[in-house]
Amino acid sequence: MDDRNESRTGNPHSPGEKHKGTFLYILTKPFPKTTLQPMPRVGRIAPGGVIYHVLNRGNGRRQLFLKDGDYLAFLKLLAEVRETVPIDLLAYCLMPNHWHLVLRPSGDGDLSKFMLRLTTAHVRRHYAHYHDSAGGH
Repeated sequence: MDDRNESRTGNPHSPGEKHKGTFLYILTKPFPKTTLQPMPRVGRIAPGGVIYHVLNRGNGRRQLFLKDGDYLAFLKLLAEVRETVPIDLLAYCLMPNHWHLVLRPSGDGDLSKFMLRLTTAHVRRHYAHYHDSAGGH
């Protein structure tokens, strides 16, 4: 195997590697350097009352929003999910291939519940609307 294939299939955090994920950053506490090392993702319960910056990017950085109606549908979905999970939406930024949210959940574990509902519903809407079953969103 040559070096190029090694970097694509070895460490998932290799420079230039494209990967999907929802990343959570706690804005109120500094992280020790040891937590910044690549490691498998473990389940966590985000405490309520803390402000989080959350982003989501499509697989391979594919576009999530193809037309104006996609942005509007996402904003409508955002409002619907906020009615079911108590969370403060402090700021958002939607771009064609990813989005950012600044959130403050009310209770412990509310961030995970909110994100699961939002991302699952958004992907299902996208697949249903575009008849896309290839994955990559």
